[in-house]
Amino acid sequence: MHDIGRFVLFDADPEELNKVDDSGWATPEDLVEAERDLLGFDHAALAWLVCQHWCIPDHVSEIVRDHHEYEEDCASRDADTKTRVIGIIQIADLLSTSGILQETGKRTEQELSRLITERCLHPCWLNPPIEPRRLAASCAEIAEESQKLIDGLGLGATTFC
Repeated sequence: MHDIGRFVLFDADPEELNKVDDSGWATPEDLVEAERDLLGFDHAALAWLVCQHWCIPDHVSEIVRDHHEYEEDCASRDADTKTRVIGIIQIADLLSTSGILQETGKRTEQELSRLITERCLHPCWLNPPIEPRRLAASCAEIAEESQKLIDGLGLGATTFC
């Protein structure tokens, strides 16, 4: 649900979404910057409006809106459920764009844990919402399940395994 704004944008104006995707963004932070530069808003803000329209509870719609706010409330990352859930979404976003899933099977869990620490954890997180070694231990399963979803949706050009 956190990226529903990208789907709304695709439905409303696929050419604008293509401009964003063709801008060469490499990380979720780059994506938001490209959206703001090219469109004047980002998909998280658009998703928040969708949540408001659909009467999604505020505690959920605020997570959707804030899921790319990496610096906001950084010192209080583990202070409440909202910031922990946002942290989990951010790690998932970074994991999906970092190339780590493509490394599964080629690297040890220790190497994957190091890559996750380097590429998926924000430097200000004193207590990440999931330990890198736990996530590394799940990478093979995540890659396999992702591949099943990709194949099931007929998007077979992407390979994780």
